[in-house]
Amino acid sequence: MRLDYGVSSQTLGVTHRFGISYRFGGFFASSRANPPVFSPLGEQAVTKFELESHTKSEPKEWILAIYDESDRVVRQFAGQSEPPAHVMWDGKDESGLPLPDGVYRYDFAVLDDLGHEILAKERTVEITTAGPQGSVPVLVQ
Repeated sequence: MRLDYGVSSQTLGVTHRFGISYRFGGFFASSRANPPVFSPLGEQAVTKFELESHTKSEPKEWILAIYDESDRVVRQFAGQSEPPAHVMWDGKDESGLPLPDGVYRYDFAVLDDLGHEILAKERTVEITTAGPQGSVPVLVQ
């Protein structure tokens, strides 16, 4: 719950203003990679993780973790207070080395001041450095 108070002096007297707000229901966290398949060597060299959350109290900290196929954290983004609207990822690990092609899982969590942890649905993002696949038929006459 928040309580706001303001006072202003005018020619007709002093005006007091009170505001009360309370957050309830609808607590969530969500994340989405855009595009969900990208190539660090191609036109889509990065993917943008779009982050959104609504917590019961003020957000205290957030974390976006990206895992490889063996459930090892390969890249992590984190911060204090409210999460940013998006985070850009170039397909590299924590040390700045490019990761191999594959499907990576990611999850997003927000912790509020009251200790509540809100988790987003786990999703996947894919890195592919292979170009378009296909074949060209050769017609012999």
